[in-house]
Amino acid sequence: MYTAPLTTLDRLFFIQSINKTVEKLDGTILDIIDYSRNSHNEIQLSSIDIKELVTQSFSERKFTNINVDFSVECDSNAAFTSDSKRVISVIDNVISNSLKYSDSNKEKQYLKVKIQINDHACVIQLEDNGIGMSEEALANAFIMFYRGTNKVSGSGLGLYIVKEILDKIEGTVKLVSEIGVGTTTIITLKNLKQ
Repeated sequence: MYTAPLTTLDRLFFIQSINKTVEKLDGTILDIIDYSRNSHNEIQLSSIDIKELVTQSFSERKFTNINVDFSVECDSNAAFTSDSKRVISVIDNVISNSLKYSDSNKEKQYLKVKIQINDHACVIQLEDNGIGMSEEALANAFIMFYRGTNKVSGSGLGLYIVKEILDKIEGTVKLVSEIGVGTTTIITLKNLKQ
């Protein structure tokens, strides 16, 4: 049986398909590593500059093909202490989701972050005007391997890991969303300072 040789375009298509699959697998492996670290490592407390952490996370995750206006406000009257690696993982996951699920059909896309810190807690509210989530997606968002849409690749582990991490460091997460309007994620972290 004769098979015609692959054209340059065919080869390019297959290489791009392989790259996408490898990137997805890489993301899944990193998510599993995060989950494993959270399950097995002890809590390591340190002082955290939440505003700096949020700003850095956005800068590191901003995709070149997405133009999202970013702002962060911080109202703090206390130092904040928690497990910095775990807090970074939570913030990275939520900001990554906000960027992945931005709505390119909107003239202006944004991510607004408001931080309030006191002696007892740090509340981080991340509001975007992305594609939003359905009621079904909201109800299942923290279930392992659940994916609310197939429009963007992912493992379905991100928000599950966020919830697991927050349980470990005495935090909570709440999602408020509407399809076509956007999503607000409210993270409350206990201030673990001694």
